[in-house]
Amino acid sequence: MTLWLIEDDAFFRQMLVDLLDGVDNVHLAHAFEACEPALAALQAGEIPDVILSDISLPGIKGTEGARRIKALCPTAQIVMLTIHDDDDTIFEAICAGASGYLLKNAPAGRILSALDEVQRGGVPFTAPVARKVLELFKGTATPVHDYGLTDREKEILLLLADGIKQKQIAEQLFLSLYTIETHLRNIYAKLHVRNGIAAVSKALRERII
Repeated sequence: MTLWLIEDDAFFRQMLVDLLDGVDNVHLAHAFEACEPALAALQAGEIPDVILSDISLPGIKGTEGARRIKALCPTAQIVMLTIHDDDDTIFEAICAGASGYLLKNAPAGRILSALDEVQRGGVPFTAPVARKVLELFKGTATPVHDYGLTDREKEILLLLADGIKQKQIAEQLFLSLYTIETHLRNIYAKLHVRNGIAAVSKALRERII
C-alpha cells in the first residue's frame, strides 16, 4: 500500500510517521503539512492507494482537499482522521468522497486496521461516527429501489453501516473473510458504486436496508 499522510500538527504527524514506518506492506511515501503539496504531487503523476488526512488544515481544508484529490485520482481511498465529530463535518467529508472517518483519539491499532479495511473495500468508522452516519442518511432517505440484493447482501450492508469491520462480520456470520469480500464486490456492482461508504450511504438514502 502506498500511503500519504496530510497533517499540519507536527507532533501528531510525527507520531503517525513513527507508527506507520514500522508496518509491513505499508509504504509511507509522503507526510504533507497541507493539501496543496499533496495536490501538486498528484498533478505531477504520483498515485497513492490511501490518503490519511486531517480536516482542519491551513489553506485548503481537508474536505475540499478530498474533493479535489478524488477529481484528480478517483482510485485513491481517503480516510479522515480528525477531532471533529459534528454531523455537518462528517456529512461534508462523506459527500467530498471520504472512504472512512476516524477520530484522533482512536487507538493506534484501530488506525492501522482502518488502512487495511479501506483497501479491502470496507468503511472504517469509529463506533460513535458510524451511529451518526446511520442517523444522517436515515434522515435524508428517498423511496426504496430494488437492486436485486440478496438477504445475505443486505445483512452484510447493515452490519457495515453499523461500523463493524469485515473480519468481525465474517466471524459473526460464520463465513470466511474472502466470502465477505466477494459479497461486497457483488454489492458494489449491483448498486453501481465503487466503495463501501458509497454503498452504505446509497443503501440508507434509498431505504435498501
